[in-house]
Amino acid sequence: MHMTQIKAVEGKLKTHLRCSNYLCFNTFLIPPMSKGKQNEIEHISLNILGVREEEWEL
Repeated sequence: MHMTQIKAVEGKLKTHLRCSNYLCFNTFLIPPMSKGKQNEIEHISLNILGVREEEWEL
């Protein structure tokens, strides 16, 4: 989904996709969701970051 957004909004420089915080990241379309779903996504995201941090330290 994110790659489709980049290809549609950002475009390319030569053969490489380009991505800016003004056109892509800050405008990434996220469907409306409940506060419970937002909390669930936040919890999962923090778990992923924690695992990455543990793996990085090895």
